[in-house]
Amino acid sequence: MLLVVSLSYRPLLFASVDRPVRAARGLSIRAMSLLFMALLAITTVVAIQIVGVLLVFSLLVAPAAAAEVLTSRPQHAVALAMTIALVEQRGPDLFFGVWIRACR
Repeated sequence: MLLVVSLSYRPLLFASVDRPVRAARGLSIRAMSLLFMALLAITTVVAIQIVGVLLVFSLLVAPAAAAEVLTSRPQHAVALAMTIALVEQRGPDLFFGVWIRACR
């Protein structure tokens, strides 16, 4: 999934941020929108089975919203959202894992 997003980063950026430029270049906005929706649907379906609806919503929306507030450049927002998502997902494991090992 990350491979698909990284390979189609530039077209996805044009499709989501600057649609008129994308249309002027003759690239298919519809195809990129469908690709993005398919990736989002697959991610959501797999994640809901693992963690539940509310947590999936917070894992999808919170990092992107926080990155959007913290930076104005799309490239930085993507990297920051990925970092926030990883910390949000793995941060408690790292903290509590160290704490549990220290208590043994």
